[in-house]
Amino acid sequence: MKLFITIVSLYAIGLHAVPLVKENYVRNPEEMGGHFQGDMVFPDDIPRGAAHRPTWQRWPGGFIPYDMTASISFNHTILITNAMRRMEELTQVNNRPCIRFRPKTDLDSIFITITNGSGCSAHVGYLEDYTLNRTLTLMHAPPYTCMITGIIQHELLHILGFFHEQSRPDRDEYVSIQWANIINGNETFFL
Repeated sequence: MKLFITIVSLYAIGLHAVPLVKENYVRNPEEMGGHFQGDMVFPDDIPRGAAHRPTWQRWPGGFIPYDMTASISFNHTILITNAMRRMEELTQVNNRPCIRFRPKTDLDSIFITITNGSGCSAHVGYLEDYTLNRTLTLMHAPPYTCMITGIIQHELLHILGFFHEQSRPDRDEYVSIQWANIINGNETFFL
């Protein structure tokens, strides 16, 4: 009899399992910045495209100088730096780095500022004529955080000049968007 009650109890508990669809959707911090497609910051006249950029839109020599503000903790500084080093390793060609992130010096007039702010966002690309500060914002305000290696690298790709793959002008030649699977209100991320 105890075995029967145990089995029935376990079955009843299973009926009240976690639903497959989240009833209380928690927003992705990458969508909280209020920028183009959630996390991309750039001047209005920047051309769209894939990874191929004119030379004047690339970081000179592949060097990306950065400055981390005091709002970034010591542990997060290590996490961000490790994410940068991994990207440098992954983009090597014949053991030669294509990109190199380095702390800014007094000689650097154009650099990125990495800060803890609202959402996860980054300026897109270099643009030599764009003299305003280039900010990479990585929010850490539990339960929301951008301090995850994949999110950090995603924002660093924007700094390098990459747009979202799902909104590339040649996207439809390579992928098919499953519109039924997109959370209501997020359709603009795929236009």
